[in-house]
Amino acid sequence: MLSTQKHLLLTCFFLISTLFGFANTNHDLVNIANEQRILSQRIAKSYLLLAYGANLYEIKSNLTTSISKFESNLSTLRSQVPTHFTSVAVNTINKEAIVWHNLKVNVEKEPNSSNLNRVVELANSLLKKSHLAYTALKTEATISSRNTVDTNIKDLLLLSGKQEILSERLCLYFVAQKINVISEKPNPKILGTLRYVVEKLDRQLIILLETNVNSSDTKTIIDNALISFEDIRTNKTDFLDGKPSMNTIYRTTKELNKLFKALTLEYNKLATL
Repeated sequence: MLSTQKHLLLTCFFLISTLFGFANTNHDLVNIANEQRILSQRIAKSYLLLAYGANLYEIKSNLTTSISKFESNLSTLRSQVPTHFTSVAVNTINKEAIVWHNLKVNVEKEPNSSNLNRVVELANSLLKKSHLAYTALKTEATISSRNTVDTNIKDLLLLSGKQEILSERLCLYFVAQKINVISEKPNPKILGTLRYVVEKLDRQLIILLETNVNSSDTKTIIDNALISFEDIRTNKTDFLDGKPSMNTIYRTTKELNKLFKALTLEYNKLATL
């Protein structure tokens, strides 16, 4: 009798462990897919900074490690997504891999401004494919999960995640614009995207600031992000003309990315309360 009960208990424990392991795996894969969106922009940003002439070891290291991380993440997604998600999600990963191959070929070349527009276009395309993959995985994981998150917190998590990406794009398109201004080769598409990124980041900062579910910690982070962004906001014309120093914008956008990442972590904590 005891042996039978023990066997039943072990079986139940195994089933529960398997169930929670599956849920955790889904969550991990969604997070990896999300990271790909940020990496797609960081890779292009680092490459363009080097093409501009930045000689910081940090930037060279960012390019190398971001390429390696994207490759590693993609390998994980391609091997594990078919086990836990539908063919629809698998297809989004495969399409992401195709664009990544094209971008990788370009960013592994010696950094130069001659293929600037090509790198920017491919990075933008990769962001779109990475976003589709992330959305597919997140949608399917949410359906299979029994956890519910307050709608307001869910919306704020989406916004803070978008701000992380926009802070990378802010630097990416600024350096692209600055190179074009210096070389006297204006590109209306790059300027238009830069203006869009500045204005969207600004609008979403205000939305985050005015929400009524902020904690004291999230409020402090948002206040610091507003302070960091203030010079760009109040001198937007000069910014769009590529006048600020590259070092200033690099440091500012790096700080913004750090703050929005911290904000996402804080909103995740609120989601679990």
